[in-house]
Amino acid sequence: MSLVVSSEQLMFFAGRGTWFELGALDCAAGEAADLARAVAAGGLTERVGRHRVRFTVDLGDGNEASGSSTIRRDQLDAERGTYRYAPYPDGKSGEG
Repeated sequence: MSLVVSSEQLMFFAGRGTWFELGALDCAAGEAADLARAVAAGGLTERVGRHRVRFTVDLGDGNEASGSSTIRRDQLDAERGTYRYAPYPDGKSGEG
C-alpha cells in the first residue's frame, strides 16, 4: 500500500492497480485509514485483464469500495486472473 498526499487530495494505492482519488487530506484521512485496514485484513480482490484492473475492497462493515484502472506500464506482464490478497502476516488490520 502507498499514499500520495498533496494539499488538494490524497491518493491511495494497493495491489496491481487499485487506486482511489480521495478528497482533501482533512476530509479523506479517515477514508484512507478504512481502506488501509480493509486491505491489511485481506479485503482486496483484483481482476486483472489485458489492459485493465477491476478492484473491490470489502470494508468489513457490509460496504464495498470498487473501481477500475488502466494497468501500469510496469505491470503489463501481470498474469490475467483474479487475485484475492491474504491478510497481512501479523494478523493486524491497522487498528490500535
